Amino acid sequence: MSVDFLGGQGDVSFDTTSTLHPELEYYLRIESPGSGVRGSLSMTWPRVPPHFACDLDDELLVHSHGIAWSNAITDSDANLELSVGNEKLSWSDTVYHDRVWATAYISPENQQSFYWGRGRLGDRCNVIWSSVREQDGKMTNSGSVAADGEIHSAGCECEAVQVKAWAEEGKQSPSPPMPKTPVPVRIAITADLGEENGELCLPLGSSLSIDGGGETLEEHAGWEIAQLPQA
Repeated sequence: MSVDFLGGQGDVSFDTTSTLHPELEYYLRIESPGSGVRGSLSMTWPRVPPHFACDLDDELLVHSHGIAWSNAITDSDANLELSVGNEKLSWSDTVYHDRVWATAYISPENQQSFYWGRGRLGDRCNVIWSSVREQDGKMTNSGSVAADGEIHSAGCECEAVQVKAWAEEGKQSPSPPMPKTPVPVRIAITADLGEENGELCLPLGSSLSIDGGGETLEEHAGWEIAQLPQA
């Protein structure tokens, strides 16, 4: 396919295997001579099977305002090779790829707060979590925990996945933080893995990168945290 890229027309080719294939792969090639950009991105060997938010098969997580989510690559090894002019970039790390459908924007007008994250614990365990508080105060949590390529827990009940965020370290500030409070510096996730495996408690400290924070979304500023005004 042909796309407009950085002000100059270029070619982008995209290849992938089916999500039913046991060794799912994505390969993206970029050729834009007019802008001096060339390179490729490959994502291979997903460590966790593709799944929806609430279940492995057919349960889409749908918040109010029609937000639905699915995950094609939960945790994959990736390689990036990119040339921009005379500068070459090379990068290898873990990556994530999902899809979100919505009938309305994720915005302060529709949600009080929206927290999301994912991570790999060592070489064996992968965690994804989200916590959404609607404008009417309803909480919807979702998450999955996988180890050695097998999902041990996936659900959308608040009892199955609990997410708490604090604005000040060591203090029981409101969770989620109230308006006019700082961006969270500590988030704790607890996932129920069933009677056989118990619970996974995952504390995230102040080194966690969170973009923005406030009551509105600023143009080109990335994600921010929306809260209802105080009564």
